Amino acid sequence: MKILLGSLCVILCSSIILHSYAFAQIFAINNGDNSTENITYRESHTGASIETFELKLGEQPTDDVRVTISGHVGEDIVFPDDSNTSLTFTNFNWNTGQIVTFSILADVDTENDQITLQITASGGGYSSIVKELNVVIIDEFSTPNIYHEIPVFEEGIAIAHRVHLTIPPTEKVTLNLSVNDRGVYVNTNDLTFTPQDWWRDKFFVVFPHFDDNSISEKITLTYTASGGNYDGFTRSHATYVVDRDVITNYPKKINSSAAFSVTFTFVEPVRDFDSGDVTVTGGTKGALSGTGQSYSMEIRPTGGSDVVISVAKHAVTINGILAFPATPVIATILWDITAPTLSISGVPDKINSTLPFKASFTFNESVTGFDANDVTVTGATSGTFTGSGTTYSLPVTPLGNENVVISVAANSATDGLYTVPNTQQTETAAWDATAPELTISDVPEKINNLTPFTVEFTFSESVTEFDVSDVAVTGGAKGVLIGSGTTYSLPITPSGGSNVVVTVGANVATDGLNTGPSTQQSETVVWDVTVPTLSISGVPEKINNRTPFTVEFTFSESVTEFDVSDVAVTGGAKGVLTGSGTTYTMAITPSGNANVV
Repeated sequence: MKILLGSLCVILCSSIILHSYAFAQIFAINNGDNSTENITYRESHTGASIETFELKLGEQPTDDVRVTISGHVGEDIVFPDDSNTSLTFTNFNWNTGQIVTFSILADVDTENDQITLQITASGGGYSSIVKELNVVIIDEFSTPNIYHEIPVFEEGIAIAHRVHLTIPPTEKVTLNLSVNDRGVYVNTNDLTFTPQDWWRDKFFVVFPHFDDNSISEKITLTYTASGGNYDGFTRSHATYVVDRDVITNYPKKINSSAAFSVTFTFVEPVRDFDSGDVTVTGGTKGALSGTGQSYSMEIRPTGGSDVVISVAKHAVTINGILAFPATPVIATILWDITAPTLSISGVPDKINSTLPFKASFTFNESVTGFDANDVTVTGATSGTFTGSGTTYSLPVTPLGNENVVISVAANSATDGLYTVPNTQQTETAAWDATAPELTISDVPEKINNLTPFTVEFTFSESVTEFDVSDVAVTGGAKGVLIGSGTTYSLPITPSGGSNVVVTVGANVATDGLNTGPSTQQSETVVWDVTVPTLSISGVPEKINNRTPFTVEFTFSESVTEFDVSDVAVTGGAKGVLTGSGTTYTMAITPSGNANVV
């Protein structure tokens, strides 16, 4: 029998861990089979038997690797000493098998046994890889059978009880569970066992529903197998479904240390129920009184914590044969000094149509008294109000062209102690049929070099889904688009020799409801390496008096920064310079007796 701890990834178990130098695995070899998850031995009733298996690594480690074996309990198998449960592999002997020896003990039953061993490797890059190895011990006297747990079921409690086969099947076996009571739900999925996993525990779920009576019902569970050497095998077992409504007539919540009374009611008269069968935390017990089916006890809360009342497991016997309850029956009285809170959800921030939406009202704990009359809706028509406990909902159909306002009145619900909300709570769906519009700014009119510039994109409202792919640039290279909400920016580096054109297509961004901009937006940066020229006109060739005249300054293209200080006048006085763009004028008054330059 050989087990191979291989290159660090658990093939037969489930974990896969990536390491810096390799993938590492733990996988098993059973008589040359690299994919087995278990090894099988046979138990002899004549005494203990000595067995072995072999361990070795499948990948060369970076340092010493320590392999430990744990999980055995010493009742079915025994390892003689620690040397068999702690092994060391080095860079030199990592692929040489080391023998592990153990004993299989004989027991007095005829049931098969299963032990799960944990094989853990650590060090040398194997970083605590754990593989579970199942050791299955077949009893030499065992015959086809079905092992199953049969609990006493109780109303309202789903129980998953385990089953498995007792000997290997010759082929796939399908196991079905049926019950003779229609008030008991059984999961309809059949269980399948194969020759490879027949020993594994699998689970049927049984869920007895609550009924209207207070009596215990007897039920019969029937297991039917098909396939292989189990074909046609049937096993039935009778058990009970017991009513668990034992602790009654107690407050669900408290917020003071005032005493309250609790009642214990059984489905049949009992004689062996006393105060010692009742445990109380968060409070003190008074005397237990009553007989037969009904008992009562006064409890005084300590204050500041929940009061938990528990009737012990098997506190009483019903019908003289059934120990009840199968598990403790517990009632919890919540210490509650905090009022519940309400959140309204499902109301969109914006709407632009009359399509219905559903408003949800969620309390952080169960409440009562909350109904359609507590909800006011304007700008819409209301559907049918539904819900209970913590969650309620109301379909709403907008009227169109106006906001929808949903309000919950103050003090409209209660958790049994407090009414909520303290004040009216409101959510609004704003009517918005306007697309977000875009302004492109900080684009220079002209450039004559390759210096980058940054373009600003400003939307009329906050948007999402706007990214660099939505901006087209010719004559330049895009940088990284940054920003969010209403404002974004993009550096652009001119290519040189041509205009730079920045374009944003229509409907590339959304405000969550509408897409925009409604039309394509574009800005152009002109490539201009020609110096503007100036011509001066309106200057008379000759003058013989001091009459003012007006000089006109005309540039070949629009300019800025031209002002009166840029004009020097001799032989006259300057007036006010006016104009902009390409044309400017100035009145000049001659001084007399000298040329005006």
